[in-house]
This record gives sequence, C-alpha cells and structure tokens, in this order.
Amino acid sequence: MLTTEWSLFVSRKKLFAGDSVLFIRDEKQQLLLGIRLANRQPANISSSVLSSDSMHIGILAAAAHAAANNSPFTVFYNPRASPSEFVIPLAKYYKAVFLFSFSEFVRWKNSQWCNLQVDNKFNTFQNLDLIIVHLI
Repeated sequence: MLTTEWSLFVSRKKLFAGDSVLFIRDEKQQLLLGIRLANRQPANISSSVLSSDSMHIGILAAAAHAAANNSPFTVFYNPRASPSEFVIPLAKYYKAVFLFSFSEFVRWKNSQWCNLQVDNKFNTFQNLDLIIVHLI
C-alpha cells in the first residue's frame, strides 16, 4: 500500500529528483507531512528524467540501503500535513538507538539550559548520572 499511495502522491504533487518530503510529529503525537522542492534547473540544461515510479522506488531503496549499512540518512517531516504511522516518537528513537531513556527533565528558571536525568539501563557509559542539554 505504501508504494501504491506513494506513487500517487509523487504524481499529484509533481515531485522530481532532489525534492524532499518532510515528516515531523507534533506535540499531540500526530504525524505530519510536507514537501520542500529542490531548485529546478533551467530548461536549456539537459538532465536525466525520472518517472514518478522510479523516483519513489529510488527514495525507498536509498533509505533501505542506508539503514542496512548503518549509514545515517535524513527524514524531513512537516507537522502541517496529514498524519502517518511510520514515523516514531523521538523518545522511542532515543531509547532504541542510544540505549537509555530520559527519566527526568528539569528546566532551570529563566534559562535555555536544562538538566536531564539519564536512565543508563545498559551501562553503556560509566559513572554517567547527569548530562546537560542545550534546548534550541
């Protein structure tokens, strides 16, 4: 279903290679979707043409390849579009990737800094009880 719907989405939005699909989860845990169009080349410059089918397969293949090789890749997400079920909450990601969970989060009054209590379940870091995080 993802590939069928994705193909329709790419066709309707007239997406091309280099465009970005943005994904983000809002504070209500709703998944939202948006599009960032790449700069288009002038018409007089030749470029290879990709069909919408080959484009969506290429995007999914690139993400699968990066994941299979433990390589980083970026998923952009826009909270102002329709929700989806395949983007997970950030806390769940941190718990899976960094092998610890955030158990306590304290913001200092009138400060952009906070104190973050770390639950070090797997003893990945020795003698680590508190870390300081800068909120952006």
